[in-house]
Amino acid sequence: MLAHRHGVANSEELIALTKALNEYCEKHGLRKVSERDEIAKRIMALFMKGIIKPAELADGLTTGSRKP
Repeated sequence: MLAHRHGVANSEELIALTKALNEYCEKHGLRKVSERDEIAKRIMALFMKGIIKPAELADGLTTGSRKP
């Protein structure tokens, strides 16, 4: 059973997801909680598809890019 299929992340995955969120928001100057929440939702959607590697998360955010 893969944890991401149920929306559950282990500690290593949480670190990777948090890092992806922080790096994306920093790069794009997103500081408002509402902006960060939107990006977090997008990251979790990618995670639910099985994407967890930092480069793949960044690519997924970029290719599905839309400003919150």
